[in-house]
Amino acid sequence: MPQLLPRAGLLSTLLTSLLCTTSAFAEVQAQDGYVRAVPPGHSISAAYLTLHNNSASPVQLDSAQTDSAGTTELHQTRQQDGVMRMRAAQQVEIPAGAEYRLQPGGDHLMLIDLTQPLNAGDEVSLQLNFSDGQQLQLTLPVRSPMEETHAANPQGASHGESHDSTQDPAHKKAESMTHSHGTEQHSH
Repeated sequence: MPQLLPRAGLLSTLLTSLLCTTSAFAEVQAQDGYVRAVPPGHSISAAYLTLHNNSASPVQLDSAQTDSAGTTELHQTRQQDGVMRMRAAQQVEIPAGAEYRLQPGGDHLMLIDLTQPLNAGDEVSLQLNFSDGQQLQLTLPVRSPMEETHAANPQGASHGESHDSTQDPAHKKAESMTHSHGTEQHSH
């Protein structure tokens, strides 16, 4: 019996070491993710979520991919010459212990050349790739712009507020932005 205790201790140490190594790659977590539904015939949508870097080191979001689109790009939104502009970014750094929000009217993942219609209630599989080797596999619900408005304002509309998503400030802001895809530009 005394011989089994050292082996059990060794096995326990190896398992603990393996679990710690595995969790080192699980430092970035995602929450509140969804993809915007689009009307039939539209070939571009966007994915939004919040990423939390729980590690003691910064990490870069290098890329994203989905089978629901031909191309998935990280877009950053910045004000330039008084106009909000979106441009594709190669990567974005998430500082240690910080969160990075991908949200309507701000930075987001652009899904280009959709391979299927994206209707409210559908789901989209999305993979995020990070500089530390971590890959997050996500399944995001598809939401209508109306659901986005209600998620941002859970109490719903109050006196004089419109339920029309085209009147939503984030929607109006997105419509007035310019997207840059290399040499091609898209305006909303």
